[in-house]
Amino acid sequence: MGAFDYKNYTIDQSVALAELSFRLASQSVLQTKIAGVTIDQALTGAQGTLGVGAISGGPMPLDLPEGWRDLSAATIGLQGARIDESGFIKMESPITGWADGGPQVKVYGEYGADGSLDRVCISFVATNNLIDVADYFAMNNDVLTACMVPLLDALAAYMTSQGLSGDDVLVTGYSLGGGLTNLMARGADTLAGGFYADADFVGHEAPVVVTDGSVLNIGYENDVVHRLTGEARSFDEAVDQAGPGLSNPDGDYHGSNDNMVIFDGNYAGAGLSLAVDSLLNPFGWWAHVGAVLSDAVARIGNSAFYDLTNEDSAIVVSNLGADLRGTVWVEDKSAPTSNHYGDPGFIVGTSFADRLRDGQANDYLDGGAGSDVIRTGSGMNVVEGGSGNDTLRVLTTAAGASAYRLADGTLVVATADGLTLARGIEDVELSHYGPLGVVEHVTDYSIQGDRLEDDHWSAFELGDRDIRFGRAVEGGANADTLSGRAVFGQGGNDRVSGTTANDLLHGGRGQDVLTAGAGGDRLYGAEDADRLVAGTGGTLNGGHGNDVFVFTPQATGTVTVEDFNLAAHEADRISLTQFRDFAGVMAAARQVGDAVDIRAGGLTIHIEDTRLSDLSADDFLFV
Repeated sequence: MGAFDYKNYTIDQSVALAELSFRLASQSVLQTKIAGVTIDQALTGAQGTLGVGAISGGPMPLDLPEGWRDLSAATIGLQGARIDESGFIKMESPITGWADGGPQVKVYGEYGADGSLDRVCISFVATNNLIDVADYFAMNNDVLTACMVPLLDALAAYMTSQGLSGDDVLVTGYSLGGGLTNLMARGADTLAGGFYADADFVGHEAPVVVTDGSVLNIGYENDVVHRLTGEARSFDEAVDQAGPGLSNPDGDYHGSNDNMVIFDGNYAGAGLSLAVDSLLNPFGWWAHVGAVLSDAVARIGNSAFYDLTNEDSAIVVSNLGADLRGTVWVEDKSAPTSNHYGDPGFIVGTSFADRLRDGQANDYLDGGAGSDVIRTGSGMNVVEGGSGNDTLRVLTTAAGASAYRLADGTLVVATADGLTLARGIEDVELSHYGPLGVVEHVTDYSIQGDRLEDDHWSAFELGDRDIRFGRAVEGGANADTLSGRAVFGQGGNDRVSGTTANDLLHGGRGQDVLTAGAGGDRLYGAEDADRLVAGTGGTLNGGHGNDVFVFTPQATGTVTVEDFNLAAHEADRISLTQFRDFAGVMAAARQVGDAVDIRAGGLTIHIEDTRLSDLSADDFLFV
C-alpha cells in the first residue's frame, strides 16, 4: 500500500505520478509573472542568496521535469486563443468572462528520445489574482466546466492526430487548479466525447474533491483550502457544511490524503495560530503557500516506510526553514487542525539536520539526509536515521534500559514504556524527565561492538553506566520457529514463543504468531497481520497491520493491549474463549479512564486508548 495509491498502479508508479503531477502543477504557479518577473525567477535568486532549504524543508522544484516542455495554443490547434502575460492560456469564465486573471491553464508535452510526443499534461493554474475568487462561488456546481470545452476539444483532436489517446493525459493543478482538476474528472465521460475518461487526474490542495476513485487528491490537513468544500454540489451546501467562521470541516474522503501534516513554523505554534482553521484566518493559508515551494511530496514518497502508509495514515513531513530546524521538534502534535493526535504515525525529516520526536503510540521516523536527533519514548518505534551523523535519544535511564545489536546492524533499545528499533544511527543519548517535567540529564553513549559505552568523563570509568548488548535469538528471511527470552523474528512468517521468564518477543516483517510464556511478556507483532497469544499478564502490541489478540483459557492476570485499532484502516480483533457473544463481553466491560477493562475470572484485558462506544461485535472472535 501507499499514501498516493491510485487506480491499479504499483507503488512505484503511484509515487512517480504524485511527484510528476506536483512538479507540473507547481509550474503553473511558479510561471506567474509579478511586476514582469516570474515567481520561479525570484525564487531562484532567493535560493541562490539564502541557500537551498533556507525557507522550506528542501530544494524547491523550479523547473519542468526532464523531457517536458510547453505546448502552445497554436500547436494544439486552439486558434484565436487568448494568452496572458505569463504565457497562460486563458479560459472564459461564466462569472467574470475574459477579465484579466480569470481561469488559466498550461499544456505541457513529454517527448521521447526520438522526438515523438509521448504524453500530455493539462495543468490548471492556481489562484493568482483577486478576480479568481469570484469563480470559487461557481466551483461546486460544475458551471466552470464549460470554460474548459474549447481547450479540451482542440487538444483531443491534436492528440488523436499524434496517435495518442485519453489515457496518455495527466490532468493536474494546485489550489483552484486542483479544484478544476476534480471538476474535469467529474465530467470526463462527456467532455470531448469522453476522450478523457481514462486520463489520470491528480489534484493538489484542491478545495473540491471527487471520491469515485477517478482522482488522487494530495494535500495537508493544516492547509485551510485542502478539501474545504468536499463533495458539496453548490456554494450554499459548501457554506452549510463548513464549521464556525468558515472553518475547514476536516472531512475524510476516499482518494484524498486527509491526515497529512506539513510541519512548518506556523504549525509549531498551531495551538494559537490555527485555533480557528478558517479561510478568514491568515495563518490558515501559511501551509497552502508554503507547500507549493517544498519537496515534501517527493520526501513522503521516498520515505523508508512509505510502503506501510495508506491514504489516511497520519504523516507529518517537516517543512521547517533553517532558522527552526535545529530547535523545533517535528512531531504529530496536538493541534486544532488534527483529529489523530496519539494515533500511530509517520514522521518524515528533510535533507538537513532535523529534530524528530515520536508520539504516544507506534511511530515510524525517517530522518533522511543530514545529522538528525530522533527522540523516542513510549510505544513501538522504528527509526531510520539515513545518511549523516544521526543520534537516537531515548527517554529512559540507564537502569531502565536494555539494548541489543541484531545481525543486520539494527540497534534495539527496550525500556519500561516502549521499544525502539533503529537503523543508520551513529550515537545514542538517554534522557529522562526532571522534577519540573522537563527532559534533562542527557547521557551520551557511543555504539561499540558489544555495548553502549557511557561517554561522560570519569576517573578510571568510575560511575560509568555502560549498557551491554543482551543475547537475542534471531530469525532470518524465511519462516522460523523461535523461542527465548529476547526473540526477533525478522522476515518471514515466524512462530515465536517465550519462556517462564519476562520475555521480549518481536515478530518483524511477516505474518507471525507470537505466544507468551508464564512471565509478564511483552509481545510486538510489528509489521503485517500477526496473532499475539496472551499468557500471564504482560503487554500485547500488534504494530502495523490487522492483528488478532488471542486469549485462551490459560491467559491470566492483567494483559494490556496497547494499540487496538489505533491506526487508519486497521481491523484488529480480539479472540476470546471466556465469552460466548458480544453481549457477554459488554456486560463484563467498563470504562477506566481512557481505557476499557474486560474482566473474566482471573483475567483482565486492559485495552488502552479505547472507549466502550468504540467497540462492536465485529471486533471480537468467539472460539
